[in-house]
Amino acid sequence: MTRSFAGRIVLNFAALFLLALGLLFWLWYFGLPSAGIVGEQESRLAQGIRVQEARVRQWQALMNDSISELRGDVLVMAENGTLVQQVAAGDPQLQASVQRLFVRWQRAYPDRFHRVSVVDPLTARVLASSETAQRGQVWDQSDLLQRARQAGVSELVLPMPGRPEHLAIVRQIRSVDDDGYVSDQGLGILVVQMHMQQFLGSGDEAQAAGSGVKPQAFLFDQSGQGLAYAGHASRWPDLGPTLLAPFLRSGFEGTMLQTSRQGEDLVLTLMPVDPAVLPGWTIVHVSAKSELLAGLQDKAESLAWVALLISALTLPLIWWMANRLTRPLKSLAGVAQQLGGGERDARADLQGTHSREVQGLALAFNGMADAVQQAQQGLEAQVQARTAELQHSEARHRTLFETNPDAVLVLDHFMVVVDCNPAARLLFGAPRREDLVGRQLSDLSPSVQLDDKDSCTAATRCIELAVQRGQHAFEWLHQRLDDEVTFIAEVLLSRVDLEGQVLIQAVVRDISTRRQAEEQIRQLAFYDPLTELPNRRLLMDRLAVAQATALRHRSLGALLFVDLDNFKTLNDTLGHERGDQLLVQVARRLSTCVRESDSVARLGGDEFVVMLLELSADVGEAAKHAEQVGRKILAVLGDSYQLDHDEFHSTPSIGMTLFGLVHEGLDEPLKRADLAMYQAKAAGKNTLCAFDPQMQALVNARAAMEAGLRLALTQRQFLLHYQAQVAHGEPGQPGRIIGAEVLLRWHHPQMGMVSPAEFIALAEDTGLIVPLGAWVLETACQQLARWADQPELAGLSLAVNVSAKQFHQEGFVDMVLSLLSRSGARPQALKLELTEGVLVVNADLVTAKMQALKDAGVGFSLDDFGTGYSSLAYLKRLPLDQLKIDQGFVRDILVDPNDAAIARMVVVLAESLGLTVIAEGVETQAQCDFLRSQGCMAYQGYLFSRPVPLDAFEALVLEHAPNALKVRA
Repeated sequence: MTRSFAGRIVLNFAALFLLALGLLFWLWYFGLPSAGIVGEQESRLAQGIRVQEARVRQWQALMNDSISELRGDVLVMAENGTLVQQVAAGDPQLQASVQRLFVRWQRAYPDRFHRVSVVDPLTARVLASSETAQRGQVWDQSDLLQRARQAGVSELVLPMPGRPEHLAIVRQIRSVDDDGYVSDQGLGILVVQMHMQQFLGSGDEAQAAGSGVKPQAFLFDQSGQGLAYAGHASRWPDLGPTLLAPFLRSGFEGTMLQTSRQGEDLVLTLMPVDPAVLPGWTIVHVSAKSELLAGLQDKAESLAWVALLISALTLPLIWWMANRLTRPLKSLAGVAQQLGGGERDARADLQGTHSREVQGLALAFNGMADAVQQAQQGLEAQVQARTAELQHSEARHRTLFETNPDAVLVLDHFMVVVDCNPAARLLFGAPRREDLVGRQLSDLSPSVQLDDKDSCTAATRCIELAVQRGQHAFEWLHQRLDDEVTFIAEVLLSRVDLEGQVLIQAVVRDISTRRQAEEQIRQLAFYDPLTELPNRRLLMDRLAVAQATALRHRSLGALLFVDLDNFKTLNDTLGHERGDQLLVQVARRLSTCVRESDSVARLGGDEFVVMLLELSADVGEAAKHAEQVGRKILAVLGDSYQLDHDEFHSTPSIGMTLFGLVHEGLDEPLKRADLAMYQAKAAGKNTLCAFDPQMQALVNARAAMEAGLRLALTQRQFLLHYQAQVAHGEPGQPGRIIGAEVLLRWHHPQMGMVSPAEFIALAEDTGLIVPLGAWVLETACQQLARWADQPELAGLSLAVNVSAKQFHQEGFVDMVLSLLSRSGARPQALKLELTEGVLVVNADLVTAKMQALKDAGVGFSLDDFGTGYSSLAYLKRLPLDQLKIDQGFVRDILVDPNDAAIARMVVVLAESLGLTVIAEGVETQAQCDFLRSQGCMAYQGYLFSRPVPLDAFEALVLEHAPNALKVRA
């Protein structure tokens, strides 16, 4: 809160006054030890402690003397001859003797004795008592009698059990022989009970002899148990036994200050009783500290009232003086408020009896007001011009906003739509702007997303990321308002800071059509269209994962290769339509024979593969489980089939093999199962055969091939062949050779030229593909550098296949850049062909590597596109230049509608992503014409050139330069 100037003066002067007054009070209150309140407190407290300690010592001496005297009296009574004879003889006069003795003691010590009793030590019955009613009763203190009967115990002095306020002196009554000596024979027990409180003296006498403080005296044992109190004590002190017990046990003697549970300060003086009289007992004197310091508090309160009175008289005087001094400033402040309120002509009054300083301030204020008035007039003109400019800019941006073809929503921090454009209303099915504005973002989405995450939670997280990063892009499942139809959209959230408010602009683009195309490609590429089972591509992917899992977890799997017997006969006799019906029913029956974790795939024709996972770590046990499943398949597939209205019987031949024992290529288990299936065929069909160990010769041949590969690397037995890549010109123009794909060849000294199909997969499995791929890259870069010096060949590019294992090497990027630098080749002439398998492992790292090479000028082509994980999510993120249609789709593109559809979708996707397309495996002019009609303008295949050695390729280019191959446009 802002205070006035007068208020500040009052506060400052009041603070100084109160500080001075407090200092004086402090000097008086504390002062010197001999003059101040504190010094007087210490003096009084010390005097009170001395008086209290003297009083306790008096009580100590009184108790020691009194108890010693009483013990002597009890001893005399216990050895009284008459009493001893009466106890020994059981004389009835014993009761009268005890009562006379009790009366005599009461007269000598009024109110000190409670009871005198004689008890039979054997029967525990009371022989005589000062209370007649107790005679003949059983004594209730059996523990006390037990202690008194012990040998060598002649006297006990202790608090009465159960009655700590009573002191008991217990002594044995023993027989006396004829010579007058006391024997060891116990005739009875004399128990004298006294009031413990009588030993603490008179509190009134102590007060009269002391300082006027009401004393409180207490008697405690070592455990903190209170035994008696006297004086003006009305209750036990509220200190608790745990506080006093340590001091009582240690025999502490002296005075200390303690605080009660109610917070009262107490002065305690502890004085142990003489151990020879009462061992372990302590007298505790308690007095309140406030009583010792009585009177000082009143003196301090009087001084405080005097200070309060002075303050009450002084503070109004300070207030009056401050207001008088600040009155001119208040007037000036009022004028300033008028000027701030819009009264431009308001000025300070220069007349009056103001001081020179105030008049100077008023003159300066009036000058400032004149300058502000002039400046304000200039600013108003600028504001008008700026306002017109902003209105024009706002209209321009509004036009852009309204005409944007993408749906645009503006959200506040509560995820509420505050604005939208016409495209957004059309996308979300809102006829009017008011139907969309004001809705929560959750109204535009289903309750859960495709990944089963809650839409509200996920949307909140996305908006938080957009606010933190400035932008955030993602895919989202939306829902229309009119028909509640859901659709997938790309969403880009951008943070917008507008007039101090944080808003979110959401640009929404429907990608349902694109996703459907992607899913269609995936379905065609990975699933059999007839049976809807996984095809060979998907099976091999799953087999790769299963092999790795089996080796890691040491749990074997199995492959069952199922081939239908005499299927060709069915097609020839009943037609292909019936054959397709049989294949569909076989697929359904096979699916019922396996677990959800297992896989059933159709390789083609009448061939099926069943993959069983996690059977057992033991080979015998795993084989047993696999055989059980095979027998079940034999039985299920052997039942009759209903084909339209005809009943048909079919049997399968099944080959079985295990995998996961050793690391091996993907094709190896499938080959073994295939061989075992042919064994089943040879054995008469309709049977199950396991892989024959004699087929191990094939495995040995593979091992020999691996050894040959390693030797070939060291002896430089590899060479490169070049297959031309041709680009079409305009219609009617011939094509031209734009480059080549380098293909690895192995020239074996004994076997001659070895096909890549025989050793590339083995090189992948053994890791030899890494040094082999490095040699290919190095040779290609050197060749590009040599071509750069030949004008006819300088424009050619080379495409080099890079395996997934080689690409994921840690130093791959540095290796490629180093080869380009050392060879001097143009990076733009080098194109790396990656398979889709590279993309599924650590996509972020793959993107980063590709981008690093892309920045250096190296191009990328996605090889065999459509055979793997062809996901738009990957394609959009990767810095690709080209998609390569796999030759498996080109081979039957004219006869297989699925292959034709896949090729067509690849071209459409490439165009939408801004990529070029090249088709491999083009062998006929008809294939080339069809591809060109679909928009594919680059080709590679036998139609143009087989893979040839370097000199043959260069001769081909030079022979047909500049437009090498005449391909009909």
